[in-house]
Amino acid sequence: MIRRPPRSTQSRSSAASDVYKRQDLGSFLDDRGIGHVTIAGYMTNVCCDTTARQALHRGMGATLLQAAVGVPDMEDADGDIIPAADLQRASLAPLQLIGVELSTVDEWAGSLARPER
Repeated sequence: MIRRPPRSTQSRSSAASDVYKRQDLGSFLDDRGIGHVTIAGYMTNVCCDTTARQALHRGMGATLLQAAVGVPDMEDADGDIIPAADLQRASLAPLQLIGVELSTVDEWAGSLARPER
């Protein structure tokens, strides 16, 4: 379980979980004509979520590799533990609803071998 510092010591940066702002990813992708991102990483419910939503907001497609993202058990506001599996399911459902593609790593890897039409 991840223990967060007390709220008074946490940094609050709007760009903290937005790779498009932090890494200037938008320009990098635009300059290369890339219109779809595949997301793998840690903290499905924060960084991966933000990256996927920003891709859609920018008119891009987004695929999230289900087994290549994750979230730890976390405490809720009452100090009770929310199991990682529950958080993961709750994080993926709204992303799929708004148009983020969910894929297994094998499905995604197989799609790379197929020629585009």
